[in-house]
Amino acid sequence: MFGQKDWNIYQAKHALRRWDFYEKHIAELTRHQKIEARDFFIRLSYLTDDQRKLLRKLFYGCGNKSSNIKGALSEQEKDLIRKFGEYHEKPADRKENEALVELIGKLKALIEI
Repeated sequence: MFGQKDWNIYQAKHALRRWDFYEKHIAELTRHQKIEARDFFIRLSYLTDDQRKLLRKLFYGCGNKSSNIKGALSEQEKDLIRKFGEYHEKPADRKENEALVELIGKLKALIEI
């Protein structure tokens, strides 16, 4: 699923449903999960704070089941999920991304061990 390519909407939603897992279990992640988490947080860095807040409201804490998402998604929300799914090699270079860049750096270090 993951790698150097865009994610389709289903892959992006799968990753978004795992958001809290990536954050809460960073030390216990397998190598593959660390790569997934790194790719996830790099993609998040290209969204604005408002866009991240909306996705967090929709997906954070819902677990792996799509049925846990609160209500049907609007076309605007689906477009945002598609935007999130676009592949980027490095995090966006913006001041508001400092915490994400730090987290991505930790994940890269853990992957290389």
